[in-house]
Parts: sequence; C-alpha cells; structure tokens
Amino acid sequence: MAFKFLHICRDQFRWIFGQVCEALNAKFTNDKDLFILHDFYAMVGGLHFNQQNSNVKPWWYLTRVVLVTTCVLLIWNLCWQMMNESRLEILMNTIQIGAGLIIVLCRTLVIGWNYEKLTNLRRYLNSRKFCRENEVAFKIRRKVYLFIHRIVLLFVTNSCLMTAPIFIIQPTAPLRIPFKFGNYVLDIVAQKIYLLMIIQIVIDLATNFFVIVMLLTGLTAECEILSKAVAELFKTTILKLETIGPSRSSSDEQFWTTLNHQFDKCIIQHRTILRHLIDIRPLLEGSFLITYYTATLNIASGAFFLISNLNHINLYIYQICHYTIVLTLECFVFTFFTTKLSDAYKSIGQSAHEMDWPDHLQHCHQFEHQYRAVRAKILTMMTVGSQDVRFSAGGYFEFTQEKFTDLMNKSYSMIMFLWEMRK
Repeated sequence: MAFKFLHICRDQFRWIFGQVCEALNAKFTNDKDLFILHDFYAMVGGLHFNQQNSNVKPWWYLTRVVLVTTCVLLIWNLCWQMMNESRLEILMNTIQIGAGLIIVLCRTLVIGWNYEKLTNLRRYLNSRKFCRENEVAFKIRRKVYLFIHRIVLLFVTNSCLMTAPIFIIQPTAPLRIPFKFGNYVLDIVAQKIYLLMIIQIVIDLATNFFVIVMLLTGLTAECEILSKAVAELFKTTILKLETIGPSRSSSDEQFWTTLNHQFDKCIIQHRTILRHLIDIRPLLEGSFLITYYTATLNIASGAFFLISNLNHINLYIYQICHYTIVLTLECFVFTFFTTKLSDAYKSIGQSAHEMDWPDHLQHCHQFEHQYRAVRAKILTMMTVGSQDVRFSAGGYFEFTQEKFTDLMNKSYSMIMFLWEMRK
C-alpha cells in the first residue's frame, strides 16, 4: 500500500515538474501549446480538469474542496465585517474583496458556459495547419507564443512573491479566518493555511484573464498570417509552379489550377476564423461587460476613498489602490488586444484589395471559367474581410481603446473634481 502511494506521488511530481519545465522552455515549435500552463492552473484553481494522467485526479478533487471551503469562509468573514465593522477603510476593503470574489465567480461561469467553444478554438490555434511550413507565419506565431510565455512567467513569479510575505505580514481584517481554535499556535497555523487557500482565488482570477488574452492574441496572429498569405498569393502560386516543374498540361492551365487551389485554402482559413469569432463572441462580450463596469466602479470608489484619506495611508488603502490599478490595467489590455484583433481582421480585405491582380489576371476565352472564379473569390474576400469585427460589452457599447480612453478621461475629471472639493 505504501509502495503504491509512493508510486502515485512520484507520477504526480513528474507531471508537475514536466509542466513547469514546459513553461520555462521558451523554444517555439509548431507543436507547442499556445495556452501555456492553462491546464495546470485551471486544475490548481479547481476550475477544470483536462489531463490524461489519471494519477493527478485526486489533486483535482482536493482543489475543488479547497475552493468551495475558501469561498464559504471568505463570504462568512465578509458578512461579519459588513455587519460589525465601523471603520470606513475596512468596510471599503471588505466591499472590494467581496466584489473581487463575485468577479471571479461570474467570469468562471461565463467561461464554463462557453468552454466547449473555447476548447475548439484552442484546438484550432494549436493545429497551425494553415501555412505551417511558411517562415513568415512561423515568426508571427513564435512572437505570440513568446509574448504569452513572458506574461505567464511574470504571473508565476508574482505568485511566488505573493506567497512569501504570507508567513511574515499580518493579514487585513477581511482576510482573517472567521473563527479561532483557542490555541495561539493553532490559530497562527490555521491563518497561514487560510491565506494560502485564498491565493487559489487569485490564481482563478489570473487564469480567467490569461484565457481571454491567449485567444485574442492567437486569433490576431492567424488573421495576420492570412492577410500576408492573401497579399502574396500570386507570388506563392508562381513559386509553387516553379517547384512543380513542367507537366503535360499547358503553363496557363497550371497557373489557373494552382491559383484557384491557393485561393480555396485562403477562403477556407478565412471562413474558419470567422466561425470561431462568432462562436467565441458570447464569452468575450460577457467578460468585457464584467471587466468594464468593475473597473469603472473601482476607479470611482477608489479615487473617492483615497482622496478622503490621504493623511492616513495604511495597508487597507494600499490594497484598495493596488486592486483598482490591476482592474484598470486589465481593462486596458482587453481593449488593446480587441482593437488589434479587429484591425488584423480588416487587413485581410485590405490585402485582397491591394493584390496586383490587374497585372496577373488577364482574361482568356480558354480559361474564362477559372478567370471568373478567381475574380469572384477576390471580390468575396474583399467584401467579407473589410467588414468590422466589433465586440461589445454585453451588447451595450463597442469595447475598443476609444472606450477605455473615454473611461480614463471621465475618471480624470472626477478625480480633479474630488480634489477641488477636498481643498
């Protein structure tokens, strides 16, 4: 029995060590998973189990129990603080932590509701079938992979830095365990374990954030690759003909056949991207709605509270400001990559419009059918690819960088108004 237990522990350690090594290895290949450490953190956070190794499943059940227990204890303590605490900074900190918990739960529900479509998109982004051997496409995908690799490593480092002070710094009132054992040592140990359990919710918050960033950057990369493929379609066709060499059919027939074949590949890729954009829209718009309004409320409440208590800076105020800045940066990141995805998609139609088709497409009665087919494909790609891919915040307004700039301008005006009132 003991030997079997040690064997299971060894397999679990190997799996965890393999996940960490995979994350630290920044070398990109076309077989690498774009969603770096997603499965690992989703399991640690008690959100989703997507591993083939059945020996890790006991840890998955444990993380689910820990997540439920943490939420119950946290809600218990937050309710107690709201009913019994009179100090404003503690009440504000309590409200903010409670709002953060609601954000995590709402985002998790939105992602869980659309997880099948997210899995399909992940499978598509990892397949990299389109232009797999193309050097330009490889560089674009490698750039996106390295970017995600850096932000994941940044989060891993931040997690370690957050864990270390737990054993030194005393927690604020909303993060204290809501009961005592009556023994000093047991109370201290229980408090430290409880803080470690709360970090699981922070991991869930970051995991939900990474999922959105990964799918936005992945789709943007595929749009950029398709745009470049369309722009160099005639060049690719000519190079392919030179590679194939002469055949029994005429050179003109080879040209039209190869060109139509290359166009069909681009149209299939375009249609696939568009389908995934439509499928993933409910997930993105639900997440954007939660992000925008939570950032707005936290900026308003955080600014009011900070200006009202500039003479009494303490740990509570630091936590309020830190959380407000994090949500604001998160809103900026989402609007930035959403705008970038929209621009990348529009560039597909622009590339089709800028093709040198007047020089390469010459009407010939012998190949009139192929000529009209290529013209129809160019027109279709120009029309569909030039349309705006707009994502809204729950259907209320378009979620772009302009909207974030508008939010910052309103926040600045409100802060200046509160500052003048304070004087």
